[in-house]
Amino acid sequence: MKDTQAINSIAGKIENLPTLPGIAIKLLQAVQKNEPNISEIGEILSKDIALTAKILKLVNSSFYSLSSRITTVDHAIKLLVAERLREKIKSQNIAYKDKTISLTMSFGVACMPSNQNLSSDSLIKMADDALYKAKAQGRNRCCMLDRGGNECS
Repeated sequence: MKDTQAINSIAGKIENLPTLPGIAIKLLQAVQKNEPNISEIGEILSKDIALTAKILKLVNSSFYSLSSRITTVDHAIKLLVAERLREKIKSQNIAYKDKTISLTMSFGVACMPSNQNLSSDSLIKMADDALYKAKAQGRNRCCMLDRGGNECS
C-alpha cells in the first residue's frame, strides 16, 4: 500500500517524459511514406506514454470543446487530421472576379479499430452518417462516429 502511494506520488510530480528514440524513428518513417497510414501512426504513438498523454490532453482540451472524451490515440489522430484539414481550408481565400471567397468544410470521420473487418460500403456509410451529424451541428465542423453510430469525438 505504501509502495503504491509512493509510486503515485512520484508519478504525479513527473511533468516531462522524453519520447523514446525508437518510437521517434518509427514515427518519422511512418509519416514520411508516400501514403501514410493514420492507424499505423496511432499504433506507433500509443506505444509511447509521453506522446499518448500529450495527444490525449490536447484533443480533450477546451480548445476542441468535444461533446465526449476521446480515449484512444487512433481516434485522436483521426480527429486532429480532420481538424487540421478543416482549418487549412478555412484559412484559404479564393480570388474570383475582384472578390474574395472564403471556404468552410465539414468532415465526417468513421472510427473503427484496425482489427475489425468492415466492408467499404459500410465504412462509407459510417463516414456519411458522421458528415450529416457534423452538418446538423453547424458549418465548418468535424464529427466522428464509431461502428455503433455513437459519437466518438
